[in-house]
Amino acid sequence: MMKFGRKYILPAILICCYSADLLSQTPQQNLTKYWEYRTRLFEKFIVDKDWWFSPRGGINIPAGIYNPGNYGTRPKTVSWGDSELHISHYLGSMATEYQLLKLQNVDVTNVKTKLHRGLMAVERLDWLPEEYYGCGFYDLVCDDFQYTNKNGFFFRDDMDQFSFEYYGNNDLVAWEGLVLKSDYDNMDNDDGNQMSQDMFWHLLVGYSLITHFLEENDSELYPGYDCAQLNLRYRAIFQVYLMHRYMQSVTNEDDWDFQPIGVEYPGKWPYYGILNGDLKVYRIKNPCTGETVPRGGGVADLEPFAKYFRDASYVVTQGEFGPLQYASYAYLPDPVVLTFPERNHFFNNVGRLITSAISNNYYASDLDELFNKSSSQQSYEVLKQLKLL
Repeated sequence: MMKFGRKYILPAILICCYSADLLSQTPQQNLTKYWEYRTRLFEKFIVDKDWWFSPRGGINIPAGIYNPGNYGTRPKTVSWGDSELHISHYLGSMATEYQLLKLQNVDVTNVKTKLHRGLMAVERLDWLPEEYYGCGFYDLVCDDFQYTNKNGFFFRDDMDQFSFEYYGNNDLVAWEGLVLKSDYDNMDNDDGNQMSQDMFWHLLVGYSLITHFLEENDSELYPGYDCAQLNLRYRAIFQVYLMHRYMQSVTNEDDWDFQPIGVEYPGKWPYYGILNGDLKVYRIKNPCTGETVPRGGGVADLEPFAKYFRDASYVVTQGEFGPLQYASYAYLPDPVVLTFPERNHFFNNVGRLITSAISNNYYASDLDELFNKSSSQQSYEVLKQLKLL
């Protein structure tokens, strides 16, 4: 058997090495591939327009699926779903492209325009909900960073049927005759177009690259937008601050909705007066109805990520708004018991990995070790000391 192995091991190694050489990509090949993919992005997946373009629904938000044929489960479809994932990848790609072009002394005007438009898309999604739900209006009025409707609560997308058909007939002929699927267009049947905790952590990826690569002293502003006179880097910092702050919810006796979202407590709220009558938790509420959003916004969804969000947001905002410290569930009195999602659920692990990578605070060889090093574990220890677990 050993003789057989020696006879064939060298040819096998040579074949593997030869195959690896055939499959490897040179830097020039990778560069060519990047620009080809980039061209396809702007030809088939995104309407790249200034914010005042009309109709503005869905502009500068990449589609997640472009399927012009009869393939798979969504034939002849262009789809926007959980769009912050794709916006984040788009912004991150443009930020790294900016850095690479700058290092080669290549003009960066075009990519900065695309970053501006991508940031504007998220800002637009922040302005829209209040108008949609009837407790505000779409406006760009602002004074000292206080924007009308701009509070950090956002829609996932705003691609509507009228805008989609207009683009297919005028701007992106690749969409002509295809079917639209979007969270916004489906809101009459499912109110799942609202902000959620995973949309926030996905956005942190793209925004972290913008605040890392864009210059602090960049003085270029964009006419028609600059009511607060913010450059690209600081717009990213400010938006993350707004989103993070919005998730920091204050709950009191008149605003107690823990029971449906994972917290069990005996009888009526008996602890009024704790923390000056308020219990500070992470939660996402609709700004008009005050109700917890239907997906990924409950206390049980967000509280296990309290320190992950705080540390990652601090890095992305680069300390401009302080440590973003916020009271968490460790302060709950006996006998309140919190029940959280399974810690090893893939969905939650993605969020932990993303935020840990951004904050660079947790070094671990596997997810269990990462969890044990997180503040969630520390809070569990506090809860045990308080005999709440």
